[in-house]
Amino acid sequence: MRTGETEEDGGKATEEFLVTVGAINAANAVSNFVALFVIYKARSGAAKAAQGILGDGLVPWTDIWSVPWQLGLIIVSMLLSGIIAYLATVRVSKVFARNFHRVPYRKLIGAVAVMLVVLVFLLSGPLGLVIMAIGTLLGAIPPTVGVKRVHLMGCLIMPLLVSWAVEWLGWGAMI
Repeated sequence: MRTGETEEDGGKATEEFLVTVGAINAANAVSNFVALFVIYKARSGAAKAAQGILGDGLVPWTDIWSVPWQLGLIIVSMLLSGIIAYLATVRVSKVFARNFHRVPYRKLIGAVAVMLVVLVFLLSGPLGLVIMAIGTLLGAIPPTVGVKRVHLMGCLIMPLLVSWAVEWLGWGAMI
């Protein structure tokens, strides 16, 4: 590759990566809200909040040509907020690009770490701190052994599958 094409160079590869990630996240957000109106299952925190706000006003989407007005309003608001976010990002990124060398990163990272610990303690108490510590230690293992962090998904998937088996397959008596 020529200079300026790799992600490290900040070239076209970086731009393509950012556009791809943004498109995937946008598609995921829209599909979460469509799922809310089709199968009545909230697949994200935002969809769960919308479900709580709509309450009994949540209308099923049964006919492909008649989109519920609430879903249409949500999608239009997502589109408008995306445009506003894009314009704000372009403007802020120019200021950041000129001034990023002035940011004391060690102090910033330390302040963010302290803020996270304080927030976890305030919102979930000592048990939350224990869970945060365990999660931090688990997250540190993959880079030290040379694997990707995605393999930690088993920590989430296996308990979920076991609880599903207990509830839906009646395996509770066996455990």
